[in-house]
Amino acid sequence: MNPRTSGAAPEPPQWFRTPGTNARPSTHLTGAEAAAAIAGRPGLLPVEVVPGPPARVVWLDFGERRLTEKKFRFSVDARLEQAPEATCFSTPLDPDLLAATGEPLPIAGVIFLLPRSGTTLLAKALGRSPENAVLNEATALQEGVMQALSDGWRSPIEPAEGAACLRALVGALARRRAPGERRAFFKLMTFHSLYLDVLRAALPRVPFLFMYREPIEVLVSAAQRPGALLMRVKGGPAAAAWTGLDAQATAAMDDDTYRATLFRRYLEAVAGHQPPIGVLRYRDLTPERLPSILARAFDYHPDGATLAAMRDQFRFYSKADGAAVPFEPDARAKRRAAPDRLVELATRELGPLAAALDASPGNLGRGG
Repeated sequence: MNPRTSGAAPEPPQWFRTPGTNARPSTHLTGAEAAAAIAGRPGLLPVEVVPGPPARVVWLDFGERRLTEKKFRFSVDARLEQAPEATCFSTPLDPDLLAATGEPLPIAGVIFLLPRSGTTLLAKALGRSPENAVLNEATALQEGVMQALSDGWRSPIEPAEGAACLRALVGALARRRAPGERRAFFKLMTFHSLYLDVLRAALPRVPFLFMYREPIEVLVSAAQRPGALLMRVKGGPAAAAWTGLDAQATAAMDDDTYRATLFRRYLEAVAGHQPPIGVLRYRDLTPERLPSILARAFDYHPDGATLAAMRDQFRFYSKADGAAVPFEPDARAKRRAAPDRLVELATRELGPLAAALDASPGNLGRGG
């Protein structure tokens, strides 16, 4: 175990609020006591990794509640609103403790992305089946664990150690909580594209699917609704690690150039990754093509009734939780809204890489 993530953690204050979710662990458990607490409550999931040092995992008991919200952290909020006294505690970040959740569901697929490229739609469509546990941007797989494994973003993640930790964390998130669940899907964040090597080492037999979109539509959408994570880390060590530039250089960039630089790095990582992975343009994700996409991306063949329920998701705005908001296409409006400078940025920084993915043998929009 990495010394940065091990050791005896100081007892956290009672009901401290975690930085990435609203979970409030009441105590810190270690060793056999922690393993027994995890094994004895089948509804517990790791909801966040607090990087420390030493790093610790925060656990919350969801019971058998399905995670149907557009983001995992909103599922945490919903659970806490429903059951404010649900068991919540922290443990060290230790693969052996994470394994105390038992044998996980089979991981059927991992989805990652450029922003606004249809991954929430695909995740929600998959979640229409009660047989599918869909972990949508699980907070425990985000900044905290990557920061812990990279020494605060100062060094590359050691492959064997990083793979072991991430494999255990994914397994804990995919624990069997409800009798009808048969498989799990994960939707990751944008920056995970830069860690494909360690993620695929952690999940060597799991299919990965990267979704992207017309570059100018991505940049316009990002300008209209800036991603909170990317903008929060700008000028700091995470932005330096993700762009390959000095942190101060990212702080000095205008926001559009900063985002275009990040998105170029993501596309470069996917286009250059070996062995190739499945890729899909947003425009090719349609109800008609859904059976072919699921079969080719994940070797997943839902029955007719399940497929009909999944296709029904396409009628609604996927970002709206708990409301049936009709979906209205916005691609043309995004292109019309693009200033010349943004068009130039998209063409120069992202256009050739998107075209390379279009021509990739792993492109699921071809021949499907």
